[in-house]
Amino acid sequence: MADLTGLGIDENVKEDNGGFTLYDEGWYKQCLVKTEVIPTKDGKGKRFMLALQFLDGQYSGDVYTKEGLNIINNSKKAQEIGQGQLKKLCKLTGVPFPPPNTTHMHGKPFMVKYAKESFLSNKRNAEGEFPTLFSNEIKGFKACPEVAEQKEKKAFEEVYQATGKAIPDPKEVDPANFQEEDSDWG
Repeated sequence: MADLTGLGIDENVKEDNGGFTLYDEGWYKQCLVKTEVIPTKDGKGKRFMLALQFLDGQYSGDVYTKEGLNIINNSKKAQEIGQGQLKKLCKLTGVPFPPPNTTHMHGKPFMVKYAKESFLSNKRNAEGEFPTLFSNEIKGFKACPEVAEQKEKKAFEEVYQATGKAIPDPKEVDPANFQEEDSDWG
């Protein structure tokens, strides 16, 4: 008998239905909550496994754990793609590439594009057929709109600071009246 008293088990936890959630296609704000490097099936390469947590919307709090990047692989193309995806994640989380570890990549929001892919089950159904099943596939990563806007604002401020001019209030700038100043740029 196992004594479960005093363990702090959440009585409101969702019941496990024995399956997995199939997420709707689209872009979702997420962050890395767990990463690890594991050997590939043949033992000759390395996969960078990602656990991505949904940060808002109907799936808020869910964690997707089925994504892995081939960072070391016998296939040069697979390795190039995997390392390119890692480089993109580093850029989105503000971590220099290549990172010595992933500590500073965790908890920083970015957008992840989900698609659905179909495949045939390896088990027959009651009619003796192999049914078509669906799972998710990640199709891309990009910056969150608010993060991109903050970076753009910071770059704008740095340009003005470099020129020694006061940063204008965006509410007072009328794009219709914008005139370029003379410059030495030719």
